[in-house]
Amino acid sequence: MGGGGERSWSNVTIPGAEYSTITAGTGITLPLGGSVSFNWDLTRRQVPTSWATWSGGNTPAVLHSSLGRTIAGTFTVPVYAFGLEMEPNYFEEFLMTLRVDAGGRLDQYVHGYAGAKFFGWVGA
Repeated sequence: MGGGGERSWSNVTIPGAEYSTITAGTGITLPLGGSVSFNWDLTRRQVPTSWATWSGGNTPAVLHSSLGRTIAGTFTVPVYAFGLEMEPNYFEEFLMTLRVDAGGRLDQYVHGYAGAKFFGWVGA
């Protein structure tokens, strides 16, 4: 955080061990306050260096779901900027969508073999 009060992007730490379950409704603490929870149980995975498809060679912890359903995140505090990377598990191309309550929508085709794509927004 800078001296003028502006805030910078920070990584969310996903708690738990490899293959642990983040139960639906459980809050994950955000770096700048508050938390986010999801409507489905998600599995915590650790991206290994062997996942050549992950963007930029990063090896973060990720949340995984094989349900193939819409996953909704709920924030406990107002959030004016947020981003995440999404990648389908299957080696096909999928249209993936990020929607925000204010009506914004971001659609991108993401190929499971080509790597994760960044989705994010800035605004109310």
